[in-house]
Amino acid sequence: MSPVVETVGLIAGSSVLGGIATKVADYLINKNKAEADTEKTKADEAAILTKIALDLVQPLEKRIETLESENEDTKKKLTDAIQHIYELRCWITINVPDKVAPVPPASLGI
Repeated sequence: MSPVVETVGLIAGSSVLGGIATKVADYLINKNKAEADTEKTKADEAAILTKIALDLVQPLEKRIETLESENEDTKKKLTDAIQHIYELRCWITINVPDKVAPVPPASLGI
């Protein structure tokens, strides 16, 4: 082959190979970009769902704290009431021996 034909073949071949390499590189870049866009969309969706969940949970946490506090107060009052009933029954037994105090409900545990 003559040097001119070889040079033309080299240039033609390199542009075909260069074109193929460019197309492959473009495909890979676009594929990676699409995957990155998909991951970003998923991350954005997760962030939105997390915010919604937190917005729903925060008022419930406050309500739970309030209910737990009220429950503790109620338990304290009931414990005090049961203790007072027990003391009244003892006082009745000592100070009014001829009378029998009503039997408290079994559920009180006294």
